[in-house]
Amino acid sequence: PADSSFFEKHLVYDTQWVKNETLIYYIKDNELKNIRINEDTPQTIFKDKYPIMEYVFSPNGRYMLIASSKNLYLLELVNKQTKLIDSIEVSGAGADSVQGVINGLRWAPNSEKFCYEISQWSQISSRNNIYFYDLVSEHKVSLPNPARKISSPYWDMDSKDLYYLKY
Repeated sequence: PADSSFFEKHLVYDTQWVKNETLIYYIKDNELKNIRINEDTPQTIFKDKYPIMEYVFSPNGRYMLIASSKNLYLLELVNKQTKLIDSIEVSGAGADSVQGVINGLRWAPNSEKFCYEISQWSQISSRNNIYFYDLVSEHKVSLPNPARKISSPYWDMDSKDLYYLKY
């Protein structure tokens, strides 16, 4: 039988395995870390000033989207370059009462596009948009989503069209 690996810490729902790698990626507060199997020294591969909420690998394994509680980043895994894609930080009067979340990260099958959702709300109003981002052109398009009537965006296999449910 193959040697077994023991990881002393709890593995949680956001632990992801990378094909042909011996790395485990996991979130610890505002850091994204990885650790090699059978080693005991994790590496921090990304850090934000806000807690990290979600991360998703691109289908080709070259990129990773990382959503913190306020920011969305694109991390190129080979050279470790990071780019801020979007943010929900609010400044000015009433900024403390505005809350928000970035979620619904979805890659197109060709790894050249992705979509995500930003929801913001306060005691007075709310706003919900789905965004599409093209890595090649670095162009972002917004699709307003009033009253959260659009859900479950899904890319077609050719990465040309995005389908969603509207109710």
